[in-house]
Amino acid sequence: MWMKVGSIGICTGEMPECQISKGEKDEEYERAMSVCKKEDIVCVDEGGIDRRLHRRNARSAKEKKVFGFVAGKKFQRRNIVAGIDGKIIAECIYNCTTDGKVFNAWVEQSLVAALKPGQVAVMNNGAFHKHRQTREAIEALAVP
Repeated sequence: MWMKVGSIGICTGEMPECQISKGEKDEEYERAMSVCKKEDIVCVDEGGIDRRLHRRNARSAKEKKVFGFVAGKKFQRRNIVAGIDGKIIAECIYNCTTDGKVFNAWVEQSLVAALKPGQVAVMNNGAFHKHRQTREAIEALAVP
């Protein structure tokens, strides 16, 4: 989804450096991004690490490797969200799973303050990137 808002823009789609498969929406995205200066693009992404990625203990016959699964329970995660416009901006590290509330709080409290007029925020297709509150917080920066 692409939208130019005054001198601030929002795009939820693939990052400009990624290989894009050809389709109608992809072509629309490429046309929209082609009018942006590279220095005006702010790529936004988040990621995290779960501390329970392996089992600490297991039993097996002597000198035999153990194969198994880690429980599918959610454990505390360490996450980071940030924007990149040539340098990292508005970075935030937190200990919970990213959802709409967490992401929107970061947009309102950090990203909006770091964006400059004319910049375009590019986000992937995460469900919480499409929240009305996210769009409204960034659109509020637009110069009429």
